[in-house]
Amino acid sequence: MFDKFQTPPASIIDAHHTRSAVLLHEMTHSKFAKSPVHSPQAKDFAYGWESCKLLAEGTFNRGCQPYAGLKGNLCADPNDPTKDGVCNADFSKTNADTWAVVAAGIFFSENVGTEVQLVPPNPVSAQSVSELSTAAISGCVQYNPLMSDHGSAFEIYGVVSFGDSFVAGMGTGATTTDECRVGQYNYGDLIYQQLQDSSVSIEKKVCSGDTTTGLGRQIQEWSSQSSANLATLTMGGNDLGFSDIVWNCIVTPATWHYGSTYRQWCVDAEDKARALMNDQGENGLRYKLKTLYKQILDKVEQVDLSLFITGYPEFFNQDTTGCDQSTFHYFWSGYKPPTDTWLNRVVYLTTSLRAELNLLVSQLNDVIMAAVQDANTEAGFTRVYYVDVQSKFYSHRWCEQGIHEPDSSAPNTYFFLSGWSDLPYDGDTVTSSDASDISYLKQNGINLPDPSNCKTALGSDPDPWQKWLCLASITLTQDPDSPIAWSYGNASQGIKDGDFNAQDVSDWYATRQIKAFHPRSPGMELYRDAILEKIDATIGQ
Repeated sequence: MFDKFQTPPASIIDAHHTRSAVLLHEMTHSKFAKSPVHSPQAKDFAYGWESCKLLAEGTFNRGCQPYAGLKGNLCADPNDPTKDGVCNADFSKTNADTWAVVAAGIFFSENVGTEVQLVPPNPVSAQSVSELSTAAISGCVQYNPLMSDHGSAFEIYGVVSFGDSFVAGMGTGATTTDECRVGQYNYGDLIYQQLQDSSVSIEKKVCSGDTTTGLGRQIQEWSSQSSANLATLTMGGNDLGFSDIVWNCIVTPATWHYGSTYRQWCVDAEDKARALMNDQGENGLRYKLKTLYKQILDKVEQVDLSLFITGYPEFFNQDTTGCDQSTFHYFWSGYKPPTDTWLNRVVYLTTSLRAELNLLVSQLNDVIMAAVQDANTEAGFTRVYYVDVQSKFYSHRWCEQGIHEPDSSAPNTYFFLSGWSDLPYDGDTVTSSDASDISYLKQNGINLPDPSNCKTALGSDPDPWQKWLCLASITLTQDPDSPIAWSYGNASQGIKDGDFNAQDVSDWYATRQIKAFHPRSPGMELYRDAILEKIDATIGQ
């Protein structure tokens, strides 16, 4: 440690400025010096002797101007969780420079034979420290840039993914046939692949139909909390009745109803979603999300776990006018379809409808952001981060300029409709779940549930396919001569005859149906990139 000084250091500040102390500071950021199982890697809450002293006393204010621009937002200000404030004294235990200061002080005191002075002995240096102490009345002190690494690189050694179908990547590549419907290109796996490090662990606790109730189960079942320091989560859409809104506001498959009936059902579904978002009590979505974010933080055994919460993308470019003559109706989708003047059953993707549906997504994202702030405020530090994915999807939504929807061949449209093929990811050959869906039909056939009670029987976190079958069963019962009834009859006969190429059988491929309004594989790639960029902008380097 006597690498810089021919004589013993005059003070703790000089001792702290040795090259060995700098190396020790950096080592505490690595999993090699700090075991990921028993002790978390250090963070940069504070730099320098004076700041480290205040941090240990619980009076260090990281929101002061000298720290402006540093990454991390590690000590959330209760009045504005998006900014740093006074840090919890416990953070001193995992502050890299605290380790460097203490180690330097102990080493030099032991080797010099006298305690290293905590202030410089000469008047000039003493005056400098005095000025720092005066500034410290508000917890604001300068830090020495010698030790500042402006946000140490975030070394990922364990990943866990939580969430719904937008995390699961339902429909991408080969999708599982169990109730969680996890796609091959779910964004958790894409993040893991991007790391290119087999020593990193990964655990996926995702399930396509889950609401916040199911998220609670995911957290309970999470078993890698001792080795994960990166968690990702997307949740909230199913709580709002996402599939009901799509069914009643856009695809409207029950053809015996007037358009006005579906419109009322659409408004009712939207009002129900808004009520949950506007509820500021314990039954509201904001409170539920905040509580679950904190449950993740409380369960983890690593102090340095960071939780990244994504929002949802809007589905439409709401400004173009070409889609005013397009419809995603389940049976009569097309651009300028035959008119249905008397019954008005065809829902057109007008600018007003697109704006209406986009606004719901925007409102949901606002609730998620507020829940993130609430969680950080209650925790007293910032370890939960909101990831905006909306800008990533610009030019990749439906109704972009020059596109006549529905157009499954548009290479830049990153959402599925029912029956649409996936788009290639990273040059891979496009695959589908058709083979596994056919295998399922061979073994199980089409089992429609009892329409009188199937909604109740589904519970809070249903398999999306069972939810679709329930809605189909209700529609078929209400109108036995509807197109969905004809499709069911033709498909059932084809399956009975062993002819899986028969007309309408493919309508009953599970993944083919339920992947509608979910991101294709390149959309999952956009999620991955948004999360990694957020890591780099906050806690990475």
